[in-house]
Amino acid sequence: MLMILGGGGGGMSGTGFNPQGEMISSWSQNAMNNQSNQGTLQMTQMNIAQMQQNQQQQLEQAQMSMYASKERHQLDMWKMMEELQTKIFETRQEVIQNRSKTQTKMFNKWTDTITK
Repeated sequence: MLMILGGGGGGMSGTGFNPQGEMISSWSQNAMNNQSNQGTLQMTQMNIAQMQQNQQQQLEQAQMSMYASKERHQLDMWKMMEELQTKIFETRQEVIQNRSKTQTKMFNKWTDTITK
Protein backbone atom coordinates (compact mmCIF):
# COMPACT_ATOMS: atom_id res chain seq x y z
CA MET A 1 0.00 0.00 0.00
CA LEU A 2 1.37 3.39 -0.98
CA MET A 3 0.75 6.44 1.26
CA ILE A 4 1.17 9.98 0.09
CA LEU A 5 1.96 12.36 2.93
CA GLY A 6 1.55 16.02 3.18
CA GLY A 7 -0.16 17.21 0.07
CA GLY A 8 -3.73 17.15 1.31
CA GLY A 9 -5.87 19.58 3.16
CA GLY A 10 -6.70 18.70 6.72
CA GLY A 11 -3.85 16.52 7.92
CA MET A 12 -0.26 17.34 8.61
CA SER A 13 1.14 20.29 6.76
CA GLY A 14 4.65 18.84 6.55
CA THR A 15 6.44 15.70 7.54
CA GLY A 16 9.95 14.54 8.15
CA PHE A 17 11.92 11.82 9.88
CA ASN A 18 13.58 11.84 13.27
CA PRO A 19 17.06 10.37 13.82
CA GLN A 20 15.52 6.96 14.51
CA GLY A 21 13.84 6.99 11.10
CA GLU A 22 10.36 7.55 12.43
CA MET A 23 8.05 9.86 10.56
CA ILE A 24 7.18 13.07 12.39
CA SER A 25 5.05 16.06 11.52
CA SER A 26 6.30 19.65 11.28
CA TRP A 27 4.36 20.40 14.46
CA SER A 28 6.34 17.66 16.21
CA GLN A 29 9.55 19.03 14.73
CA ASN A 30 8.68 22.51 16.03
CA ALA A 31 7.91 21.06 19.45
CA MET A 32 11.26 19.26 19.47
CA ASN A 33 13.03 22.41 18.31
CA ASN A 34 11.30 24.38 21.09
CA GLN A 35 12.42 21.80 23.62
CA SER A 36 15.94 22.02 22.26
CA ASN A 37 15.80 25.83 22.38
CA GLN A 38 14.50 25.70 25.96
CA GLY A 39 17.32 23.37 26.87
CA THR A 40 19.80 25.78 25.29
CA LEU A 41 18.14 28.68 27.11
CA GLN A 42 18.39 26.80 30.40
CA MET A 43 22.07 26.09 29.75
CA THR A 44 22.65 29.75 28.95
CA GLN A 45 20.84 30.79 32.12
CA MET A 46 22.92 28.31 34.11
CA ASN A 47 26.10 29.69 32.53
CA ILE A 48 25.05 33.23 33.42
CA ALA A 49 24.22 32.15 36.98
CA GLN A 50 27.62 30.44 37.24
CA MET A 51 29.40 33.56 35.97
CA GLN A 52 27.50 35.71 38.47
CA GLN A 53 28.42 33.31 41.26
CA ASN A 54 32.08 33.41 40.20
CA GLN A 55 32.01 37.21 40.13
CA GLN A 56 30.41 37.26 43.58
CA GLN A 57 33.14 34.96 44.91
CA GLN A 58 35.85 37.16 43.38
CA LEU A 59 34.24 40.23 44.93
CA GLU A 60 34.08 38.57 48.34
CA GLN A 61 37.74 37.53 48.04
CA ALA A 62 38.74 41.08 47.14
CA GLN A 63 36.74 42.44 50.09
CA MET A 64 38.37 39.94 52.45
CA SER A 65 41.79 40.89 51.12
CA MET A 66 41.04 44.58 51.63
CA TYR A 67 39.73 43.86 55.12
CA ALA A 68 42.86 41.89 56.00
CA SER A 69 45.02 44.70 54.62
CA LYS A 70 43.09 47.23 56.70
CA GLU A 71 43.51 45.08 59.81
CA ARG A 72 47.27 44.81 59.19
CA HIS A 73 47.47 48.57 58.76
CA GLN A 74 45.52 49.14 61.99
CA LEU A 75 47.77 46.68 63.82
CA ASP A 76 50.86 48.49 62.51
CA MET A 77 49.42 51.83 63.59
CA TRP A 78 48.62 50.41 67.03
CA LYS A 79 52.21 49.16 67.41
CA MET A 80 53.61 52.55 66.35
CA MET A 81 51.36 54.35 68.84
CA GLU A 82 52.33 51.93 71.58
CA GLU A 83 56.04 52.48 70.86
CA LEU A 84 55.57 56.24 70.78
CA GLN A 85 53.72 56.27 74.09
CA THR A 86 56.41 54.07 75.65
CA LYS A 87 59.12 56.44 74.40
CA ILE A 88 57.21 59.47 75.73
CA PHE A 89 56.79 57.78 79.11
CA GLU A 90 60.48 56.86 79.31
CA THR A 91 61.51 60.39 78.33
CA ARG A 92 59.27 61.94 81.00
CA GLN A 93 60.69 59.57 83.59
CA GLU A 94 64.22 60.61 82.64
CA VAL A 95 63.30 64.27 82.83
CA ILE A 96 61.73 63.83 86.26
CA GLN A 97 64.79 61.96 87.54
CA ASN A 98 67.16 64.57 86.12
CA ARG A 99 65.13 67.39 87.68
CA SER A 100 65.18 65.67 91.01
CA LYS A 101 68.94 65.12 90.80
CA THR A 102 69.49 68.70 89.69
CA GLN A 103 67.34 70.06 92.51
CA THR A 104 69.15 67.87 95.02
CA LYS A 105 72.53 69.08 93.73
CA MET A 106 71.40 72.69 93.84
CA PHE A 107 70.07 72.27 97.38
CA ASN A 108 73.32 70.67 98.47
CA LYS A 109 75.35 73.52 96.94
CA TRP A 110 73.13 76.09 98.60
CA THR A 111 73.43 74.25 101.92
CA ASP A 112 77.22 74.07 101.52
CA THR A 113 77.37 77.76 100.73
CA ILE A 114 75.33 78.72 103.77
CA THR A 115 77.15 76.45 106.18
CA LYS A 116 80.61 77.57 105.14
